[in-house]
Amino acid sequence: MEGDPESTHAEQCFFIKVAQKHDLSAARAEAHILDILPANTVLYTTMERCNARLSRNRTCCDRILPLKSRLKMVYVGIREPNIFIVDNDGKERLESEGIRVEMVGETHDLCYEAAMNGHEKKDE
Repeated sequence: MEGDPESTHAEQCFFIKVAQKHDLSAARAEAHILDILPANTVLYTTMERCNARLSRNRTCCDRILPLKSRLKMVYVGIREPNIFIVDNDGKERLESEGIRVEMVGETHDLCYEAAMNGHEKKDE
């Protein structure tokens, strides 16, 4: 799969896999998969989509927004812990662009553990 496994976020991996399954370019996959995504696609994520990246790679929000005409909603397990990006506003950015974002509180603890796996745990 294309992308650096250390810095490739989940939605980028998903978009790449969709592109590859349909013999489309995996480079900037989100630019190639719009026409094959079904209407009312729903994304499920462990953690809030990023609106800033320390690696200078494209943000999750920048990858998702070109697909907003096909997206119905993004379900999110937890807000991004401040250990990664302080005061991330990915949820607000997606919502301001017309994409519904629903926090799924019941999965908070499991999602937090998954997100923090391999990282020093600090206050959220």
